[in-house]
Amino acid sequence: MTDSPFLHVQRGEGNVSFFGPVPLGSGKPSTRENQVRLEFQALLEIIAAQEATLILPYFDANMAFAIGSHIRDAALEMEAALTIEVVVHDQQIFRVAMEGSTPTNFDYARRKRNLTNLHQRSSYALAIEAELGRNVVERMALNPRDYGLYGGCVPIRVAGAGMIGTVTVSGLPQHEDHRLVVEALAAQADIDLSDLIATL
Repeated sequence: MTDSPFLHVQRGEGNVSFFGPVPLGSGKPSTRENQVRLEFQALLEIIAAQEATLILPYFDANMAFAIGSHIRDAALEMEAALTIEVVVHDQQIFRVAMEGSTPTNFDYARRKRNLTNLHQRSSYALAIEAELGRNVVERMALNPRDYGLYGGCVPIRVAGAGMIGTVTVSGLPQHEDHRLVVEALAAQADIDLSDLIATL
């Protein structure tokens, strides 16, 4: 198991504590704080590489169903209570509330999706940047009830068309929500992202 504090202590939905055990203060950073910052930067590079690679050749309702079903099957194996959404051009193509999930999960999914739609980036990357002092919700005076800095929403990008929608998962710690979506998109695009997923 890694010694990374980022991977040991993940911020869950609704928990506003820092990712790592050492708060990133505004004074002179300690050696530990510098290490945490470097780990955050490395994760941002990994997520950027994932997004740059996850370009689908096409997208239709059948693919939306396949992506959503892939995530649901993975969640069943994990015995996780998730909500799963696939939205394209503001139309919900796939939406599932698994046993044990609550309306709160859909609310988190909505807030994540709003953030990803606005910035056309994974909500996980934006959540990490907030920990580094680049909080887009605060900087843009966005309402946190409508824009959530939690991982789990990933853009759907199609070759020649750009971003057309999002896939969102809610119910697990944010790095797990994000990983499930990336794995499902990679499976549909027939892209091997094992190296970029194992490091999350």
